[in-house]
Amino acid sequence: MKLLAWFSLSSAALGILIAISPYLILLASGEDSGGFASAGWVLFFVTVPVGLLLMTTAVILILIAGIRGLANGSSRLFGILAITGAGGTLASAVGLVLLITNNLMVDYTETTSLISLTLFTGALLILGLVAIFMLAFSSPTRSVEVENSPAEV
Repeated sequence: MKLLAWFSLSSAALGILIAISPYLILLASGEDSGGFASAGWVLFFVTVPVGLLLMTTAVILILIAGIRGLANGSSRLFGILAITGAGGTLASAVGLVLLITNNLMVDYTETTSLISLTLFTGALLILGLVAIFMLAFSSPTRSVEVENSPAEV
């Protein structure tokens, strides 16, 4: 469980950093540089799908750990919070991608729903990550007893 928690945290953080890297390059180079802006668009179409893939992996790992935590007899509250956070993150992320796609296809207008949905998605992801860590560190350790272990033979 602890390995799933750490791996989901690292893949979520890495996915976010990879997805926003074109924006960070644009901020570092400035808006006047034409060469960096065109390279940023090429990088944008590579990094955003990779970042979304890593964040989807993190959400799936949170779901798996939440279900395993409920099945192993760990705290039901943290298991339900992890599953709710992961499922809500997935649903609101799909809504966010659809809203961004709609704004790119039509004339872009600044909407507050885009910002609020982004904050809501981030809050659900953080809820899922916190719940999975609480589940991982509060779950009882499993002891495996094997009748014919090599040490006894």
